[in-house]
Amino acid sequence: MTKLLATLGLVVLLAAGAAFWWQTSSQPATADVAEQDAVVAAAPIEAASPAQELALTEEAVDALATENAELEARIADLEAQNADAEKLIALKTARLQELEKTQPAQ
Repeated sequence: MTKLLATLGLVVLLAAGAAFWWQTSSQPATADVAEQDAVVAAAPIEAASPAQELALTEEAVDALATENAELEARIADLEAQNADAEKLIALKTARLQELEKTQPAQ
């Protein structure tokens, strides 16, 4: 019976691993696609006029500025969450100290 359960567990594990592998290999990761797009955008265009090069550079700068703003907003959100967590920890610590004072020593 134990051998049967072990075999069944192994089959389930293999099936789950195969399903995970199939999902991850069938679709490219969004980071890979974004990286490929960045490489294509950063590739030099030999036949581009100075005006086209300027436009592409300005577009890249705008994209980086937007990404930077999004990251700064994310940092601000995380800092706010951290501050809230620290306040909660301080409150719980104070409550525990209060409870320890009111409880008789055992």
